[in-house]
Amino acid sequence: MKVNRRAQVTIFVVIAVVIVALASVSYLVVKNKESDVPKTPEAAAFKTYIDGCLKDSLEEVLIVMGQRGGYYNLPSNSLNDELSVGFLDYNVPYYLNEKNLLAISKPKLVDELRKGFEQKAKECVDNYETTLEVSTGRITSQFFLEEDVVKAVLNFPITLLKQEDDTSSTVSSFEVEVPIRLNAVYENAAEIVILQLADPYNICIDCLDAIRDPNILVTGHLINDNTIVFELADYSSQVRGDKQSDQLGPYMYYFAIKYIDWSCDNLPSDIDDYIKEECDLENQLVSEIKNGQ
Repeated sequence: MKVNRRAQVTIFVVIAVVIVALASVSYLVVKNKESDVPKTPEAAAFKTYIDGCLKDSLEEVLIVMGQRGGYYNLPSNSLNDELSVGFLDYNVPYYLNEKNLLAISKPKLVDELRKGFEQKAKECVDNYETTLEVSTGRITSQFFLEEDVVKAVLNFPITLLKQEDDTSSTVSSFEVEVPIRLNAVYENAAEIVILQLADPYNICIDCLDAIRDPNILVTGHLINDNTIVFELADYSSQVRGDKQSDQLGPYMYYFAIKYIDWSCDNLPSDIDDYIKEECDLENQLVSEIKNGQ
């Protein structure tokens, strides 16, 4: 059997290139990790503080977003009766105002998370008391809404300079996660909106119970004649109710739906047939009573 030596040489060259490339990547990864290790006790203490502060900050941002229907900073034009409604101490956005779909999209939800978390990360640095000279670089972040947690990967170059001996240390890579099922809660809220879009004239309680996540308690609070604030309490998520307490509770998420108000005297043309039949029977009964039949 003849052997194609040229083909053999080509294969060996390709393998060699791959090995060199992998070695280079491994070297860079190791080098980056080594460069991110605090070089002084002061820098190590700072890194420990930042790790804890970032975790608390991520949880705080998610709690605020739950209170505001997925927003960290509500849009300025949302503070009107058509886009939001007051509930408890919160301003809750409408996800559906009659037939007008206003629900926050998932990309926008993640963007709100990014903006809130990066803002809090900068506050963590600003609030740290130290004699070191602290300088920061550009911050970037990625978020992963996983099954049981929200994970944040942060690149935030922070350089600490000790002026006495002119030594410096830089930390930049941070990873934090909190046990909050933001994705599951958001998806459950979206299902409720889709259900309501199918019938904007009524709230089907049995239907809501059928589509809800088994670990999420859905409660509807009637605000006025045709507005309901939905409260989603996820008991699979664990959050602190108070900064001063270690007591944990469910993750809370709020949004509002305004369904179309109607009466038998003013029935919409596209309302369900069974409602039309009920109104016809009601009108017939009223007519019979008036006529003394």
